[in-house]
Amino acid sequence: MKKYAKRTAGHAERQGCGNRPNFPCGGASADHSGVNFRVCGAGILGTCLLPVPETLPVTHHSALTPGRAPRGPALKPTFVHGTGDTIWRQAGSAPAHSLNCEPRGARRMTRQAALAAAAIAALALTAAPAWAHPFIDATAPARLSSAPVGTASVTVWYSEGVELAFSSLKVYDSGGDQVDNGDTAYHEGDTSLRVTVPPLGDGVYTVASSVLSRVDGHLVGGAFIFAVGSATIDAAAAESVAPTAQVFLPEAAARLPGLLGQSLVIGAAAAFLLAAPTWRPLGLLQAAGDLHRSRFMALVGAGAVMVLASNVLMLAAQSWRLEASVLDALGTTFGGTVALRMAITVALLAAWFAAERSGRLTARWAAAFAALGLALAATMTMVGHGAASGVDGAAILDYAHNVIAGIWIGGVVYLLIAALPSILRLGDARSGAAILAAIPTFSAAFVLCVGVAAITGPLLMWVLEDSTASIAGSTYGAILAAKVAIGSAMVALAAWRRYPYGLHAAPGAKRAIARLKRSLRAEAILGVALLAAVALLTNTTLPGGEAGGEASAPALTGLRATEFSAGAAFDVTVWPLAAGANEIAVSVTAPDGTPLDDLEGVRVKVSSPQRAISPIEVDVRGEGATRSGELTLGFWGPWRLDVEALRSGAANESVALEAFAKPLPSELSVEITEHEMPDGAVPLHMAHHGGTAWISDPSAPRVWSLDAQTGEVAEHAFEGVGSLTVSVARDGTVWFADSQSAQIGSLDAQSREASMTAIPASLGPRGLAAMPAWIHAASDGDVWVSVPNWNMVLEHDPREGSFVPHVSPTPQSRPFGLAEGPDGAIWFAQLTGGKVGRIDALTGGISEFAPDPPLRTAETLAFGPLGGLWVSEHAEAGGVARLETALGTFSRASAPDAAALPNSVSFDRHRNAWFAQHTVDALAVLDPASGELVEVPLPTARSQAQFTAADGEGRIWYAAPGAARVGHASISAPASAAAREAPTAGADVPYSLLAAPVFVAAAVGAPLLAARALSLRRRALGAWRADYADPAGPRA
Repeated sequence: MKKYAKRTAGHAERQGCGNRPNFPCGGASADHSGVNFRVCGAGILGTCLLPVPETLPVTHHSALTPGRAPRGPALKPTFVHGTGDTIWRQAGSAPAHSLNCEPRGARRMTRQAALAAAAIAALALTAAPAWAHPFIDATAPARLSSAPVGTASVTVWYSEGVELAFSSLKVYDSGGDQVDNGDTAYHEGDTSLRVTVPPLGDGVYTVASSVLSRVDGHLVGGAFIFAVGSATIDAAAAESVAPTAQVFLPEAAARLPGLLGQSLVIGAAAAFLLAAPTWRPLGLLQAAGDLHRSRFMALVGAGAVMVLASNVLMLAAQSWRLEASVLDALGTTFGGTVALRMAITVALLAAWFAAERSGRLTARWAAAFAALGLALAATMTMVGHGAASGVDGAAILDYAHNVIAGIWIGGVVYLLIAALPSILRLGDARSGAAILAAIPTFSAAFVLCVGVAAITGPLLMWVLEDSTASIAGSTYGAILAAKVAIGSAMVALAAWRRYPYGLHAAPGAKRAIARLKRSLRAEAILGVALLAAVALLTNTTLPGGEAGGEASAPALTGLRATEFSAGAAFDVTVWPLAAGANEIAVSVTAPDGTPLDDLEGVRVKVSSPQRAISPIEVDVRGEGATRSGELTLGFWGPWRLDVEALRSGAANESVALEAFAKPLPSELSVEITEHEMPDGAVPLHMAHHGGTAWISDPSAPRVWSLDAQTGEVAEHAFEGVGSLTVSVARDGTVWFADSQSAQIGSLDAQSREASMTAIPASLGPRGLAAMPAWIHAASDGDVWVSVPNWNMVLEHDPREGSFVPHVSPTPQSRPFGLAEGPDGAIWFAQLTGGKVGRIDALTGGISEFAPDPPLRTAETLAFGPLGGLWVSEHAEAGGVARLETALGTFSRASAPDAAALPNSVSFDRHRNAWFAQHTVDALAVLDPASGELVEVPLPTARSQAQFTAADGEGRIWYAAPGAARVGHASISAPASAAAREAPTAGADVPYSLLAAPVFVAAAVGAPLLAARALSLRRRALGAWRADYADPAGPRA
C-alpha cells in the first residue's frame, strides 16, 4: 500500500467521458448490444480520464419519499500517522368618451370596490367540489402493527361506501404470494370490507386494497403492511406503501364537456331571465328579431349536446376503468346517476326542439331550460365528492358551487354570443341605454354570487379539509392553486372592464361594445380553463386522502409501533432510538381502543439476545392508559423490548418487538483506506468472501484477489480476454464473466485453478456471439448470467454443464445486473427497458416491474437488510430506487450531484445504503428511514468508482479503475447520539381560521356592492333618459 497526498477536504473531481459510448461501465466502454473493451493508455477507451477543474462540493439532501430531509455535514478528511495509508475520516458532527354620471372620486371608489369583489371571489374559488375518494380509515390488524400468530382475517374501514362487485382485498406474504381465501365481503355495511386468510405465521404481510366508490365511481387503490409474531417491519418499507395522489384523467376529460354544457344552459337561461325585464321596455328583443333567439337557442342546444357527449364518455371511461361492460357499469350507483343524468339530458333536448318549433323565446321556455340545467347540476353533485363525504350540508355546498359556476361562466358566454350582437341592432342611443341597464344588473348578480361562493366555498373546504399545510403540500393543492390563479384573473378582468364600459357607456356604444367583447372573450376562455381545473379536482384525491388516514401514517422516526396481544393493544414510542438515553412511552388499551378498566400497571424490559444481555427492567410511570420513562440503550444495533400490561381482572397481556438503534449518517465517523493495485491493473467489479476481496479486470484475462487484512494482492490468470464481473459461490468458487470471449469462468475454491465454459451460440440470435455481462452464483449452486446483447438471462447448471435461456419480455431491454431474492427468485435490471424483472425459481416465469416514470439505465440490484430491492439508475440526474417486491411500488432518491452517474448499492451494519458515484470522487450514504444523505470524499482524484461491496466486518469496499486502486470505508459510530429534535408536525394554520375573515367580508361586502351597482344603474339610466329620451334631444 502507498501513502497518498491529502486533497483539500470536500473537493471532488469530475471526469468527462468524451469518448464514452452507451455502456455505463466505469473503466470500460461498450454499447448495450455488446460489451467491447479496448485499453486506452492507462485507462479504458470510453473513460478517457479527461482532466476537469476541481469544484466545490454541492450541498444536497434527498429522501426516498416526497420532500427532502436535511443533509448532514460534509465528511472531513483527517490524516492518521503511522499507518502507511491515507485515512480519510468524518468527524462525528451532527449534522372612450363617456357619460359622466358620477364624480371622479366615486368612479375610483367603484373600481376599488370591484377589485375588492375580485379578491373575495378569488378566495371563494379556493373551495372545489371534491372529497378524498374512499381511502382507508382504519384496519385490523392495524398498519405497521404486530398481530398474533394465527390471525385469520383482515378488515378495512373506508371513508365512504364502496361497491362490493368491483372491490377486493388481497393479502400477500413477504415472497409476494397471495395468501388470502379470495372471499372479500362487506363487514359492517358498505364502508368496510373483510377477507379471510389461513392462520398466519411469523412474517410481514402486505394488504392490497382496490375499491370502487358507491358515490363518485372512483376506483381507488391502497396498501398497508403488518407483521405477525416476531417479524419486524422496515421503516422505509412502511413509507413506500403510503398512498399518493390519484388523478383519473380519462374521467376528468369526460366530465369537462358536461360541466361546460350545463354551465351554458344554466348561465344563458339565468342571464336572459335577469336581463329581459330591463331590455323589453327598450325594445331590444323586438329590434334584434331572430338574432337573439337563434343565438340563445344555439347556446342551449350546444350545451345539451355537450352534456349528452359527456354522459357517453363518462360511461365509456368507467367501463374501461372497471374492465367491464357498459351494462355492468350502469349497474353501479355511479352508473345509475349517469343514467338519470342522461334522462334529464333527453328531456332538455326535447324541450329545445319544442321551443325551436314554436319560433318564440319566452320567459317560460327560459325558465324550463334553467330548471333542467339545475337538475343536471344536481346530478353532477350526486357523483361529486361533497356527496361522498357523508357530511351534512356538504352536498348542498357542492351544488351551490356548480350553480354559481354555471350562472357566471354561462352568463359571460351569453353576453358575448347573444346579448351584445343584439344590442348593436338598437342604434347608438338605445345601445348605450341597454349597456347601462344590463352591465350593472349583471354586476350586481355577479357580486351576490361571489358573496355566496365566498361563504359556501371556504365552508365546504373546511368541512372536507381544515389543514392548510396538508392542502399546500398536495397534488390537490397544486391544481387548486392553478384554479385560483385562473379564477382570480377572470374576476379581476371582469371587475376592471365591466364597470368602466357598463357605468360610463358612450353615446357611440360600438366602441365600448367592441372593448367589452374583447374582455368577455378572454373571460370565456378563462372560464373554460376554470372548469377544466374543476374537472381535475373532482377526480383528484383530497389532501386528507393523500395523507391517507390510518393507511399512511408518517414514516417511522425513532420507534413508533402498535402491537396487539390477544386482549390488548400496545402503542409504543421510543425517541430518538439511539445509543444512550431515550424517552419511551407506552399506551395500553383494549384492541378496539377502549380503556382497560382493570389495568394496574405496565412493565417494560429491554434485552439484547444477540449479545446475551438478559432483560433489564425499565422504570416507567404514570396513570391511566399511558406510562413513560427513560430507556437507556448501551450500544447501537438491535434490541428487544418486552412490554407487559398488568391486569387485576384478567391474565396479563404482553408483546415483544425489535428496536433497532441506529446513528444518522452525519453522526458516523468514516476512515477510507486505499490499496494500490499492480501496474496495468484496471479493478472494476468486486465481491467478498471469507476475508478476501475478489476483483475483476476487463483489461486482461485475470481476476485479482486482495487479502482484506494484509492487503496482499494476487493475480489469477485464465484463458480469455478479460473479466467484467465476479461472484463467489457458497463453497468459495469464484465465478466471473468474460464478455469479450463469450465465456464464463470459475476459480476452484481450493486450488484456484481456472476453468472456462463457452456460452453456446445456438442459444442466441444467429450470427451474434454472446457477451455476458453480470454473473451471480445462486444459493442452490446454479450460476446466472445476463447477456444484454441477446436480451436474456442464462441459467447455468455447473454440475450438468447446461444452459437455460430466460428471454426478457420487453424487447431490447438488455438485462444487466442480477440479484437473488429471499425466495430464491432471480431479479434482473434492464439497462434500456426501464424495468426490473423477476424470474421465478421454480417455474421460470418472468414478471416485470416499472415505476412512473420508468427507470433510467437500471444497472445494478441489491436486496436490503430488511427486504426491498434497491436499483441504481446509472444515468445523469440518476439516483437509487427501492422496489417493494410484494406491492410493485417504487420510491426514489436522487444522487447528490446530477452528473454523478450513481451505481451499486451496498449496506453497512447500521442498515444505511452506500452507493458509488462514477464521475464524482465520493461515495454517497443514505439512511432509508430518515432520508438523510451525506457524501464521503475519496482520497484519489479521478477514481471513477462504480461498484461497491460489503464485507463481513461491516466495511464498504469499492474499486477505483481510474486510479488503479481498491479501497474500503471503515465505519464507526459515536458512543451516543447527538441531541436530536423530536419530530413535530410543524406549524399548521387551520383553514377555518384563514376563511373566517372571508365569511365576514362576503356577508357584509357583497350586499353593499350589489346595492351600489344597482344604484349606479338607476342613476345612469336616469341621466340617459334626461339626455336622450327628451324629444328636444340631448342637452348641451
